[in-house]
Amino acid sequence: HSNLGLLLSEAGQDDAALRSCERSLALRRRLLPQGHPDVARSLMEVGWMRTRLGNADGATDALLEALLLLSALDMPTVEARAHFLLGSLLAESNAPAAAILFEKLCVNGLQRLRHASASHEHAFLGARQDIYRHLAESLIRSGRLPEALQVISMLKEFELDDVTNGVLRPVTLVRLTPFEQAQADMEAAVRREMRDTLKHTTHLTPADSEGVTAGGAAVLKSWFARLRADFAETDSATAAATAQVTSRRASVPQDDLAAGSIQLQYLLAQDGVEIIVSTAGGQRHYHNAFAPGEVHRLVLALRASIAQRSASWRGHAVALHELLIGPIEAELDDNKTDRLTISLDGVLRYLPLGVLHDGRRHLLERFALTVSAGGHGPGRITEPAPIRRAAGFGVTRALANHRALRGVRDELFAIVGTADNAHGVVDGGIFLDTAFTADALRSALKRRDGIVHIASHFVFRPARENESYLLLGDGTKLTLAQLAELRFDGVDLLTLSACETAVGGGHRQSGSEFEGLGALALNRGAAHVIATLWPIRDFTSAALMREFYRLRFREDFAVADALRQAQLQLLTGRSARGAAGGPRGLLDPDDDDASTDRPAREAHPYYWAPYVLMR
Repeated sequence: HSNLGLLLSEAGQDDAALRSCERSLALRRRLLPQGHPDVARSLMEVGWMRTRLGNADGATDALLEALLLLSALDMPTVEARAHFLLGSLLAESNAPAAAILFEKLCVNGLQRLRHASASHEHAFLGARQDIYRHLAESLIRSGRLPEALQVISMLKEFELDDVTNGVLRPVTLVRLTPFEQAQADMEAAVRREMRDTLKHTTHLTPADSEGVTAGGAAVLKSWFARLRADFAETDSATAAATAQVTSRRASVPQDDLAAGSIQLQYLLAQDGVEIIVSTAGGQRHYHNAFAPGEVHRLVLALRASIAQRSASWRGHAVALHELLIGPIEAELDDNKTDRLTISLDGVLRYLPLGVLHDGRRHLLERFALTVSAGGHGPGRITEPAPIRRAAGFGVTRALANHRALRGVRDELFAIVGTADNAHGVVDGGIFLDTAFTADALRSALKRRDGIVHIASHFVFRPARENESYLLLGDGTKLTLAQLAELRFDGVDLLTLSACETAVGGGHRQSGSEFEGLGALALNRGAAHVIATLWPIRDFTSAALMREFYRLRFREDFAVADALRQAQLQLLTGRSARGAAGGPRGLLDPDDDDASTDRPAREAHPYYWAPYVLMR
């Protein structure tokens, strides 16, 4: 009956679904011992169906009785769901501030579960990302933008934890306002009292036990009514102002704002996209409505047209610019900045942002772009002035079913200067093929070399960290789990110049795997990570990377500005040539048509757009 009710609910037959759920509850009450967890589950199913049918009083009775039973049980997963359902009930009853409290309690319960969950619970937790999204959207609609940003950051932590299957377990908790904390403390006190009372019901007759349970339910109902009244009497503007004060630190990294950067936070919703624009002067929210699936369709169409190196990419780039940049165009113009720090969501993480086009120019031609990757836990340590020594690692030969990377040698020799190579931009050491070992990489990190450049293959299989690996030059594989054990403290720049470094196998096609490797390195101490959105052309990469490092470490450009200028040189046909003046960096033997004008070809986004700077 319980399963039938869920199926009927999915089919939209809510009346029949409620009847099945109530039948299941009646059977469980008769067949199971008093306080059995399945009774609590049935009560939550009944409460949810009554909420959907608009029976607020009946839903409240069922959900509060479930919460009462859970007071005596150690079932945090079920308790988190009970809090979420109470929040949904309050939202449906036009009590948004009280609903946010219960959604916060649910999210904090999930956060604690993630930290200590057993593997069999991980699938459940991974499916609960919609709860984080719902809370973030609720906070945005209430104008509580700093709190919404914190929840979105936690969502990114959740996604990184999901992608790496628990290699990292951040334990951030969403902050409660002082008023919310007082209400949460009241709930905890009432439930402690209920727990102590229920402990004594095991020795009572069934009738007496039911009487105690009914009395406890009445206490909870009285508490819930007071809570709703207290929230209703609270002035919404005062609550929002309090939230702004208590969550100020969760808004925007001050170093980004001090540098004149605007931060954009995107959150994909069912009916469009939510955009939070953060500047030194404050934050503003925009909502742009569009048909469900429209952004997903456009992003994948853009990626396909770029991969085919066709001219059809422009129409998709213009449409996406209108959806994602159009609503905030005036504010970007008013702030007169040339730097954007962007936090992306879902399929937007597959999007080469610089390609977006307003009909006259690319977004890259207006702004230096940095992607804010998720998962920056409390263990992250960065150093502002690392040693300017480069360690270059690369694989040139075919290994383990991976093709040879014929441009890697030129790429590393263009970047790293050694006793035998006077053309490199930054002094250091080069470790090619058999010299590229796990021990060599660990030694470079232990020396705290400020620049680590890796040109190899990376295979990424989301949520399967032991099958995701970086191919080393000696033919061995450094798994994601092993990478998670490394520290990148002191590394100002980690460059992952490899085929599909940042794109995995499409785990639920959420885009979370894109940020996975970069976010992992950032979490472990790196200040900046450059990765790629699709397989890059070996020899073109050598030219771009040489110019990027020259601008960054000889001309002292900021990382984002240096990458932008190097990309613009390909876009405009002014790309750098080999160190000796030859076309080393621009002739790619993997290209079939070598007679076509090289600068015109490399102006295509396929060549310059896949590089992504994360921090």
